[in-house]
Amino acid sequence: MTALTDRPAMNAPGALTLPLATRILDVGVVDGDTARRLADGGWCRYIGLVPAHALHTVRTVAGETASKFHPISDDLDLAAASADLLILRGSIVRVLWSLQHLAAFRWVAVDANMTEGRAAAEIARRRGRLRRIGATSQWGGSFVLYELTNSAPRRTRIHFSPEWGVEGLAARLRDAGIEYAVLRWFEELPHIAPGEDLDILVRDADVEAFRTLVETEPGTIPIDLYSESGLDGSDFRGAAYYVPSLARQILGRAVVHRSGMRVPAPDDHLHSLAYHALFHKGAESGLPTAMQVPVAGPAEHDYPDAIAEAARVAGRAVPSDMEGLDDYLAAQGWRPPLDAMRRLAGDNPWLRARIGANRGADSAPEAAVFLVRERTLEDIDPEEINAQLEALGFDIVATEVLNTSARERAVCGIRGGNWSAGPYPVSGGDPALVIVAVHYSPEPVEPAWRDRYAHLTNADTLAAKLAVRALVERRVSPSEAYNPMHSADDPHEAWEYLEAIDEHLALRMRDAVAARLARQQAPRDTVRTLSRGRRARVDVVRTDRGFAVRKTFTDAGRRHLARELAALSALAPLATIPPLLARGRDWFEIPYYDDALATRRATLLPLRVVRQMVAALADVHDRGFDLVDAKPDNFVWDSTGGLRLVDLEFAYDGDASPGGFAGGPVFHAPDPNRYPDLPVGDSSYAVRWLPHTGMPAGVLLHGSLVVQHARRVAFRLTRAVVAPDAVPRAAVRRLRGVARSARATVRDALLAAAAARAATASQAARAFAASDERASA
Repeated sequence: MTALTDRPAMNAPGALTLPLATRILDVGVVDGDTARRLADGGWCRYIGLVPAHALHTVRTVAGETASKFHPISDDLDLAAASADLLILRGSIVRVLWSLQHLAAFRWVAVDANMTEGRAAAEIARRRGRLRRIGATSQWGGSFVLYELTNSAPRRTRIHFSPEWGVEGLAARLRDAGIEYAVLRWFEELPHIAPGEDLDILVRDADVEAFRTLVETEPGTIPIDLYSESGLDGSDFRGAAYYVPSLARQILGRAVVHRSGMRVPAPDDHLHSLAYHALFHKGAESGLPTAMQVPVAGPAEHDYPDAIAEAARVAGRAVPSDMEGLDDYLAAQGWRPPLDAMRRLAGDNPWLRARIGANRGADSAPEAAVFLVRERTLEDIDPEEINAQLEALGFDIVATEVLNTSARERAVCGIRGGNWSAGPYPVSGGDPALVIVAVHYSPEPVEPAWRDRYAHLTNADTLAAKLAVRALVERRVSPSEAYNPMHSADDPHEAWEYLEAIDEHLALRMRDAVAARLARQQAPRDTVRTLSRGRRARVDVVRTDRGFAVRKTFTDAGRRHLARELAALSALAPLATIPPLLARGRDWFEIPYYDDALATRRATLLPLRVVRQMVAALADVHDRGFDLVDAKPDNFVWDSTGGLRLVDLEFAYDGDASPGGFAGGPVFHAPDPNRYPDLPVGDSSYAVRWLPHTGMPAGVLLHGSLVVQHARRVAFRLTRAVVAPDAVPRAAVRRLRGVARSARATVRDALLAAAAARAATASQAARAFAASDERASA
């Protein structure tokens, strides 16, 4: 993109100095001398769009620069053009009411004689979307020049010059040695029907050269540019357009068409066209299907006939229906992997129905696969990553460094082939390390994340990636941030990832994961399961002594098992500590207690019970233990035995916290430097204790019985008024909702009016042409 100085120099009265490399698109020009005058000044990158009735006259006057002028087509859309400077003449200025159509331009020159154009530009300037540069009369009229303040992101769609034409583009690409292929609809080239574009696949190494070559001139003929691996700005919905290995095959076997453009070989043309119809277009391709899926509208092309013709040229017989064609592509190695199809299924109802939801049962134990990228290993030790995973309940089965061939298979077969930087400043690199794990109690995915992670079955998978990203962010500058780790969304993807990397590794991991899961099955005499947690499962079992509670730990929970056994033994003299009945390699049993508090967990607990809980925890502290996750949920109230303290996984022995009981981790967030294992989630008093006690920690520890009762009364009153479900809050929310709705209605009405006035560039062009014809008459 060329640049304009903040204080442009004036080289003539009414003239602004623009860089000579500026690409200029002049819409509505009727003066054939314009291009010549610009060329004389050194600005040769010019295209003028002329009302059709005036084209012959303009080209006659233009002489040697006649090829710079082209007709304004009825379907012209300025969103489908690119240049640095856009000159708007006559009624074309109406497009300024809708600036999103002009995102591809850097500057816009507005006809100073058009009041409506100046008004639209002034409103846009006041909204901060345009910056006024100055006035000029150097382009055959009087203009006000503005700079668009919101630069457009790099887009897949670019535009080449109509002065070149298809054959000129082909010659330039050939001379530059760029490897590419026009994917489809090339049969009539060099002719391009109005409204059509070129879909071009380009070798990764040539993408920047291709873009630079095309953008040397202003353009109005669209190209959709796709790279072989889905690089930023040449991707398809964040992934490669085709599986990278297939893209390389298309490029490597391309042939030269009579127009001079490179196109796929017959087999590759057939398969890539069918791939596009099924996985990009879906039911909108018009192909017959047995599935009941919605269709947005008629197909843009006749895909059934086009695929049949491509099959005839390739000498192949292919099914005509979508399901049969899908099976055919799978047999030919042209079906994308599951994670790529899931990405594509977001806008493809047929594909969604075809692959199915594939969701496992809620909270069912599942395999997980994480791919650590090569740059991550330069900044973080793999053991640190494993520690983050284990803290979230992942039981690490294997950690394996990928060799060169395994890396290549992972790059091509996973993540749609796209391992670029994405939204980060730099790329994390290719996958370098695979971690295979088991999670025994997947956490539900919050509704807010469902749209973005439609197939995610365990919220802890996302939490793990965020935790590793946080490690990276603490060690690199913001300008060097990257995405450190990729993961499978569910067990189906996990096994597909492993099979893509190494089939033998996948077989070994299936056996290892099955062994881990078997050790976490319910005990033989289980009566019912109380919970399946990140580190252990808890079951009620029948024993010779009656009912007992057995707690069975995962391999990742062995430290927690050791701490809990040590606490049960050391604290056994305390009346609130359950006796240890039996133990094994990875489990122990304590008595079963009925819990009278179970129905009151969501409300304030009786004050006498709360006070007994505090006294019990003080006794634990006096014996040298810090229970860092202490909370009311750690207690049960047995109808015969009274209060019992259970769940001692985070009971640290040794010297108790230096802050004393009141200043320790029971009522304050624990220090991670002092306690290496910490529970997941918010450990603050406000979350763990306040909803059950109704009073601040200081009042709970030191307040009199009267003060404690008073604070609980105040807590109830406050919650009745300001709690999310309180009546006053609900009324306020409804009023706010009405206000938001009213504002949205007004905003939508204003935007609709602006869009209606802006109309489209083609409508404005037709209006301009009509008015110009009347003026000529």
